[in-house]
Amino acid sequence: MATKQGKQDASRYFQKPKIRQEAHDACIEYAMILSLVGAMTVSQRREFYYNISSIEKLTTKQLKSFTSQILHNVSESREKYGIKATRKELLFLWKSAEALKDTVMLIPKYSMRELLSIPIPDAFENLPEHARISVDVGLYREVPFSGVEIFVPEAILFENMCALYNTTLEHKNRWNKEDPKSKKLRKMAEALGRATLVTAFNFVEAYLNGIAVDYYIKNHDKLDPQTIQRLTEWDSVKKQYRYISFRDKLIGYPRIASGAKYPPLDENSCPEMAYLLEHSKSMRDAIVHPAASPDITHYDPAKETKLFKFSFDEVALVIDNAIALVRKIETTIFGNCNRLFWISDRNQEGFSDDVFN
Repeated sequence: MATKQGKQDASRYFQKPKIRQEAHDACIEYAMILSLVGAMTVSQRREFYYNISSIEKLTTKQLKSFTSQILHNVSESREKYGIKATRKELLFLWKSAEALKDTVMLIPKYSMRELLSIPIPDAFENLPEHARISVDVGLYREVPFSGVEIFVPEAILFENMCALYNTTLEHKNRWNKEDPKSKKLRKMAEALGRATLVTAFNFVEAYLNGIAVDYYIKNHDKLDPQTIQRLTEWDSVKKQYRYISFRDKLIGYPRIASGAKYPPLDENSCPEMAYLLEHSKSMRDAIVHPAASPDITHYDPAKETKLFKFSFDEVALVIDNAIALVRKIETTIFGNCNRLFWISDRNQEGFSDDVFN
């Protein structure tokens, strides 16, 4: 016949899995909530794993008390931060984050809207829908609510363009001052200039793709199949990507996003667009899609001429027109450039350090 002590031991070590699973899942739920709002720290992560490992050792009484406290924390945090995600969704997010090992999770703004109702960070509303918000599950953050990073593709490429242009100027000046006859210094400066030029076009295209994604996210249930295909570049019938040209994006995306019947901007009404479209073929394609096919009539290297006859002045003009065009499209669609707070103009010395902050 079982003794009272024996029953207590059984209760401690052979508790029904469902009760311990509830405590385990509640711990993860709470940890993921803290991570989503930027409150999960390295020390809290250590405490979390200590609690997880301790669950199997708790007696029934201890387990009930522990679970009650964790559920209280979960309930309080859900109300405080406006958490809309279900426990199942939070557990899935935690599992996905842990699978990344030493890398923070990046969640797009439109998904964050579905997970919580209180905007994080403060400038949330000025972020595009496709902006990715870093979610640290306690890997690096030492202080709660610090170190939330935002990743926007077009902003990253803008910074890359600025960094490359500054470095181009540094090497160009070094070439001119130290040894104007040095082929190495000249070719290094030209290589950086070509990289800058391509990145400038990539910056504009990334911005256009962002406009398309944001509009699709907000309006996909009201769009016809043809418009969806243009915005996503995905053929749902053939199940394959159907990419559209740089020009089609420049002309089409602002029209769709602004709700205009006709393109609000084109080569005739927008000199910046005309300049970039002209040089996207002669300059960008010469670098990205080099071809040795000459004009049969004149035996001219055609588009490769731009590759051979490099101009630093043209790089600066492409940058200026790219920035001006993006601002003009933004104003056409949204009426202002509040979302483009990260864009700055260049000066004679290049771009200031503020661009990278």
